Amino acid sequence: MLCNSLMFGMRQSVCPANPPPAFSAARNVVTIGHALAAAGDLDGLDRLTANLEQRAERLGYPQARVWPLIFQAARLIPQRQLDAAETAITRVHAAALQAGGQAGEPHSALLLGLLRLEQGTFEGLVEVFDGLATWLPDYSVEAPLPLILAGVGDRESAMRTYHELVTRRPWEASDHMGTIAALSMLAVYAVRFQDAETASGIYPILEPHAGEYSLIRGVAGLLAPLTRVLGELCGNLGRSDQAVAYFERAIEECRRGGLRSDAVRTQLAWAHVLARRDTPGDRRRATALGREAQRRAEELNAPLLVADTAAFNATTLAPLELTSRRTQRG
Repeated sequence: MLCNSLMFGMRQSVCPANPPPAFSAARNVVTIGHALAAAGDLDGLDRLTANLEQRAERLGYPQARVWPLIFQAARLIPQRQLDAAETAITRVHAAALQAGGQAGEPHSALLLGLLRLEQGTFEGLVEVFDGLATWLPDYSVEAPLPLILAGVGDRESAMRTYHELVTRRPWEASDHMGTIAALSMLAVYAVRFQDAETASGIYPILEPHAGEYSLIRGVAGLLAPLTRVLGELCGNLGRSDQAVAYFERAIEECRRGGLRSDAVRTQLAWAHVLARRDTPGDRRRATALGREAQRRAEELNAPLLVADTAAFNATTLAPLELTSRRTQRG
């Protein structure tokens, strides 16, 4: 199992061996929280978080206070309220220690990892995931590693880790939500590394989940709308019309989920597909999307997204615009 299996293990690891009935009820509510996040019902998740806070105060069970803090921190990260998120993660760690032992360590470490990924600060993330492997030795934490390794400039290790993951062909083992987040990450690498064979294996597993969000279940941390990932896969497989249809849905789902960085990624992926398809009107639309993506990335102060969008605008759009001007003059 990959990343989501890890999160299930984390959720189990923080539960007492013989929890009182009140805590068992709270744990069931947390499971509902994961379902709400996967469906993109963030208003419902916010209401549930408030309910959990009230229950924790009423019951006085220390462990119950950890969950609303986890959900709050996970919501702040994709909204790019990064300072508030870091403070919230510190509170998760403190509350877990107050509840007893180190049971909350994997949760706070994972939230910190998500925060660093959102910040584009990859340094130290390998150590974070090494720590998770130490706390939970029976679970794999390799799914995010290719992205992290590429982010710190170690492309060779990123490629090697990616190929090790692909060799296991995880999409053949299961199609339940326990593997969806890991497969969505693997799909992003398949597109980045132009691996059409892996993309074609993952696509039919993710396709039935269009309209849902991939998430880290243990913290209800939203990663991306699966329509964006499906759009990228279709673009990689040469199914441009399907890709565009997915991206149109993904933009709205990013808005609904408050995924500001992912909206930029969707615009950029959409622009790439249009630039490759190059049917009438595609160049103009790709230009608008590429420039809007760069503007939004700059507003978010997201260095990696700024670099990606600027590179697209410089290396893909500029030659297209030059060719278009020559054609018009000719």
